[in-house]
Amino acid sequence: MAQEFSRVYPSKLILFGEHTVLYGSDLVCMPYGDKYIKIVEAPNENYKALQEFHQYLLKHPKLSHRFDFEGVTAFYQSFSLSSNIPIGYGLGSSGALTALYYDLFFEKSAALIDKKEDLAEIECFFHGKSSGIDPLVSYLNTSLHVRGQEINPISFELPFALTLFDSGIARKGQQAISCFESYSQIDRLKNDRLLRVYIPRLNEVIIKMIQGEIDWEKIDWLSRFQYYNFGFLVPKEVKSVWQDGWKSQEFMKLCGAGNGGFYLILKTLDRHLGV
Repeated sequence: MAQEFSRVYPSKLILFGEHTVLYGSDLVCMPYGDKYIKIVEAPNENYKALQEFHQYLLKHPKLSHRFDFEGVTAFYQSFSLSSNIPIGYGLGSSGALTALYYDLFFEKSAALIDKKEDLAEIECFFHGKSSGIDPLVSYLNTSLHVRGQEINPISFELPFALTLFDSGIARKGQQAISCFESYSQIDRLKNDRLLRVYIPRLNEVIIKMIQGEIDWEKIDWLSRFQYYNFGFLVPKEVKSVWQDGWKSQEFMKLCGAGNGGFYLILKTLDRHLGV
């Protein structure tokens, strides 16, 4: 039985396309294996804390008939979950948990797009709504390129190094998403700067990155655009570090929804991914 439950479920990083995927941009995300949920042989430690989640799944009109609650009960008699993914930091803690439950306790859909919708319905318990992308990255343990309704697993070498900057502020992703949605209704941002200027340049960066190339002038531009236009998602504790990065050629951007949690710093390939 231990062998059956041997895999881990990684967190994720959205490299490009956070928020703007809702307005038609591409999105690229990847598993981040340093932070994960794993299964340990220790009975019942997580079971009570997840009772409301289980009730949600048992009553869900689309999922309940495919949810193996008896399997959950048997699982927690011998096993527990151990996670080092910080909650509220943009790494997809709920996505990893969703992926684990889908993997172990659900009858699966065949098509990738249907798997994504299943995972979205499960993760809605934690956020009110979900695209399904975060748990899909964790479930597949592979990078994804999203373009409209197309979801393509991809393999590529990053043409830059990444550092995670810890703002020290936990946040709720749904609050940040709501802030962005409200702000983007301003015509000048939604119809001009966002759709006509930002998204085309963002998509160019994504395609080049998948091909193993990077345009640092565009990365600089994207970093500055986010700072000046999405500044409501950048706490004051982060702003000075963000500005300093323009001088040192270490470009900060959002990591997930923003408004706290981790932020990404992109730089030349002379350092490893770290925290």
